Amino acid sequence: MNDKKFIDFMGAVALLVFSIAVIIGSILLYQESGEVFYLSPGLMPLVLGIALLFTSFLHFLESLKDGGLKGRCQEVKEWFGTVVKDKTSHSMLIGVLIMAVYIYVLLSFLPFWLSSLIFMVILMLYLKAASPVQILLISAIAVALIVLLFQVMFRVPLP
Repeated sequence: MNDKKFIDFMGAVALLVFSIAVIIGSILLYQESGEVFYLSPGLMPLVLGIALLFTSFLHFLESLKDGGLKGRCQEVKEWFGTVVKDKTSHSMLIGVLIMAVYIYVLLSFLPFWLSSLIFMVILMLYLKAASPVQILLISAIAVALIVLLFQVMFRVPLP
């Protein structure tokens, strides 16, 4: 596996997807604004998205040298095989899932302080950071300090 070309290929694919998302988002922004195109807030992101799409495509083509698309796809398949077997990847995925539950579920239905307390306790228990009593104490103090500092002292509305 040619590591540099493989990393270039993965980066180019990610940038292509991102640039397409920017282009779609800027078109939606233009449509929502109701302005003429050259005055809309979507004009500049569209220009940047198109420029990023063009440069990403050039980067993508460059990454296909010395192996071609078939070779790069085979490298991606091998890479996914090693990632699936790696225990560190499993731990990271579980951590991302815990954060997603916090952001999209807990914060949607519970007050900030309660959802943050639950999130910190679950994450620290998963990471085996300390004993359960210490975890509960550290989490409660951390959430209390965040609420006190930001909501009370700085008057920043918390979610």
